[in-house]
Amino acid sequence: GVECREFSVCRFIGNTIQNATGNGVQIDSADATFTGDVIQNNANYGLNMTASRVRVTRVTVKLTTAGTSGPGNGVEIDSGSTLTVEQLTVQNNQGAGVSLIGGSNLTNRSWAGPFLVSNNGVGGIWVTEQSSADLGGATSINNTGGAGVVITGNSEASFWQGGTFT
Repeated sequence: GVECREFSVCRFIGNTIQNATGNGVQIDSADATFTGDVIQNNANYGLNMTASRVRVTRVTVKLTTAGTSGPGNGVEIDSGSTLTVEQLTVQNNQGAGVSLIGGSNLTNRSWAGPFLVSNNGVGGIWVTEQSSADLGGATSINNTGGAGVVITGNSEASFWQGGTFT
């Protein structure tokens, strides 16, 4: 996998990041942008963010499996991180599709393209521990082991501009 740490700025364009026995991509106390990347077949977490700011544009995260230090979530947004979505597909991960924990934030810019979360093993989008998500226009369907969207732990979510959630 790839690690971007310690106040670095990382730009990913058109990459396939796959088959890591640890996280596919770890962004820790850093800024990153992804454009046209595929993150697939990794263990623990596909894209894991801690105290970081990330923007994804035309990105796919899929087929993440549980490992020794993670449940197989597609996208993990932790410790006050911010994710801006400008077209993202998160599918077929063993854990949750997207998980926000610890005062983190997700904003979907639906005008830029679809945000699709589907066929994940432990629910679609989890917004927990004082986190927030603007999910307008998102689609979270066919996830097992949990609802399309779960909001808990003094968190909040907005669902403007429609969307499909099952």
